[in-house]
Amino acid sequence: MGTVLLKHDLQEVTTPILLTHGDADEIVDINGTADMFKALPDTMDKQFNIAPGGYHELHNEPNRRDVIELWIKWIHKHAEVASA
Repeated sequence: MGTVLLKHDLQEVTTPILLTHGDADEIVDINGTADMFKALPDTMDKQFNIAPGGYHELHNEPNRRDVIELWIKWIHKHAEVASA
């Protein structure tokens, strides 16, 4: 539903975006995140990662190290681009 409401606004996004969603999340449907990712412009820097076995709070999950490592690498990559 949120993606439907934001679809027009999502076309205006230009800032790089990383979306990460656990495939075992019972609070927020992963399809909403997938739909949001698809609604973002194809020309922008965007990445969507699925955390296998991840629930709603990925930073508190048993596999949090993998997720946090992914986030850190993404931030470092984009910090390098921004400072170039």
